[in-house]
Formats: sequence, structure tokens, C-alpha cells
Amino acid sequence: MRFVDRLAEAFAQGEALSTLRPEDRPADEAEAWALQDATLDALGFAACGLRLVRAADGTWISGPILEGRLVASGSVVPLSAFRHPRVSAGVLLRLRSDVEHPDALMRALDTAHPVLDVADSRYADGPPDALWQAADLAGLGMIAVGPPRRATKAALRAAGSGFDLEALLRRGVEDAGGLPAGSILLIASLSDYFAPDAGEVLTGDVPGIGITKITVA
Repeated sequence: MRFVDRLAEAFAQGEALSTLRPEDRPADEAEAWALQDATLDALGFAACGLRLVRAADGTWISGPILEGRLVASGSVVPLSAFRHPRVSAGVLLRLRSDVEHPDALMRALDTAHPVLDVADSRYADGPPDALWQAADLAGLGMIAVGPPRRATKAALRAAGSGFDLEALLRRGVEDAGGLPAGSILLIASLSDYFAPDAGEVLTGDVPGIGITKITVA
């Protein structure tokens, strides 16, 4: 079975890939993105935006967002839905107009939302490196989205936690080759990752943006 079919099956059925063959590892980001696209095609899903996340080695990788993986603040998130759950805070931004070039990005931003990003892995032992993680839809899990506020440069600076969010968003637009109006851009891992425990109520307090919460069951 092709690697992309194995990955799509693992994503759809909640199972883990116990064996990773060296020949299936993407050689670079472009190959990882091609695997992401092929996985979505195999699943019959369409992305609604782009998610940027820090891999274990600190590099930033990007992957798709799926509408069905967005939940409202206050939602109950079952640990049974994940194999390697890791939670971080982040910022989600919605576009009010098309963005064909990064220079048009800031004018196109509409609302900003605090998020708790619950990342996951379809690999039994987690991703061996950043390219393996990128191939696995960049570790997409669930995203708890808090209330909106107006997206401004000041808000992004406050939320940055030492990162240049505007530069990361520009990179996201470049990675995607442009984004249409209504799309979502998400920057996760603005806080340290941590593994959640059942029964916890988790709060993501993103400076300049707001607060979002989930209950882990």
C-alpha cells in the first residue's frame, strides 16, 4: 500500500502507523506538501486554511486546516480521539479578501481569535523529525477557537511571545501560494507544548487576543 493511502487510512480510522519506511520520508518541504495534498485527496477533504506550527526541533512547518477540526471554546475534547496529544496556545486569523501576495496580507485580515491547538500524530511513536511531521498534515488534531477581536498589528505584536507573527503569516501565504477570502491562517505553538490529562480544564490566554478554554475528557 502506498504511504499516502496508509496515512489517509490512519487519519480516517484513528489508527497508528507502526512502521515508517525510510523511502517514504519526504526529501524536503515541497514533497511534504505534496503528500499533504495527496492525503486530503484520498480522504475527500478540502482545506479551509493553513496552520503553522513548531516542530520538535524548533523549525516552523505548515499544513492544512480542516473545518471539521475546529471546535468552539468551552468544548469537551476526548483524549480517546488522540494518540499523542500535545496542547499549545496560538492565534487564528480570518481573511476578508483574497491574498495573492504576502504584501497584501495585513490589509486582508479580518478577525483574530485565541486558540488552543491540540496537535496529534498518526505515527505510533510520534514523528521522527520535522519532515515526517509535515507529511502527517503537520500534526493536525483539534483546534478550540475563542471569540473574535479585530486583527491589528498591535494585537499581533502583543500575542507574539517573542515570535514575529507578521513574518510567519507572510511565510504562510507564500507556502500556500496565496489564499482566498474567508480562509483561515493559524499560528500554533506560541506557548510551550504540554500533554493534557483527562479531567483538566485548559485555558489559553493569548495576550492582545483573548482567552479560550477546553475540558479534556
